Amino acid sequence: VYLERYGGKWYYSEETVELIPELHKDVYPFGADLLLNLLPKFGQREVLGMALWQYIGLLAILIMAVLVHLALSRLLNPLVQRFTRNRSQQLAVSPQLVSRIARAASIYIVLRLIKAFLPILQLPIESASFAIMVIRISSVVLVVYILLRILDVFMFYADRFTQRTESKMDEQLLPVMRRIIQFLFLAGGVIQILRVLQVDITTLIAGISIGGLALALAAQDTLKNFFGSMMIFLDKPFQIGDWINFSGVDGTVEEVGFRSTRVRTFANSLVYVPNGKLADMVVNNYGLRAYRRFNTKISITYDTPTALIDKFVEGLRQIVATHPQTRKDYYEIHLNEMSS
Repeated sequence: VYLERYGGKWYYSEETVELIPELHKDVYPFGADLLLNLLPKFGQREVLGMALWQYIGLLAILIMAVLVHLALSRLLNPLVQRFTRNRSQQLAVSPQLVSRIARAASIYIVLRLIKAFLPILQLPIESASFAIMVIRISSVVLVVYILLRILDVFMFYADRFTQRTESKMDEQLLPVMRRIIQFLFLAGGVIQILRVLQVDITTLIAGISIGGLALALAAQDTLKNFFGSMMIFLDKPFQIGDWINFSGVDGTVEEVGFRSTRVRTFANSLVYVPNGKLADMVVNNYGLRAYRRFNTKISITYDTPTALIDKFVEGLRQIVATHPQTRKDYYEIHLNEMSS
């Protein structure tokens, strides 16, 4: 909307005049001007800076929002559950996760409806601006929340798929991919909220770049751990499920993250090792052995006949020789000693 000067007088521009119908729809959506003309006089009475009809309209919108939310939650729940099932219909995510997605989507739709009907109330500019800002921020939060829950669904099925593959590298990459995507969703949500708050993103990024050097100095260990995790992924000294030994720690690798690697010891405790340190350690990976040595002793009684001992030893050798998963060129089975 702007003015033009002709002959010493100011007039609305032609473009502004052409926009009058659209501006009228924005100010009085859904024929609100006709409804206002039909209101009785008592509805125009002001209470605490607002007309009585505005309070009634606000209450009606809130009641409508609650009813729509309840209806949409029941409608969306089976739809979300249908889309989160696999093709065989044999494996589905938890009902709690489906319910969370449905409720969040329902609340998001309700907020959009409230934003559409809010101009009808003709609220004061300050109140209307604050309400719209709250709705926009809440909508961004809900979108990020829904995306994170959808990511949970995707990771649920991706985890089941990787369990059926022979390679363990995909299982190792899944947690890292999950955290990267979560970070991108959260970063995008924060940027969008800053835009809603009318924060200059360019100036903010410039300020962050100026303080980047100080941040890098303060986060040396974090960066070291990150690059350590990259070296682990590239060099592949171990994978999830491998039995490793390092610096007196003996256990099975459960997860390799950005900062640390989680190892489950044989005492069932968890050991978190920073990747920066782990990349510099000597790691003994028992999981990469081509064969595993089995050393045991079988006791027999002193009164066992010599011929029976020979048959027993020969029978054990035959078991090793015929078993498909034993090494045939190197094994020792003997009568080792006689002890008291």
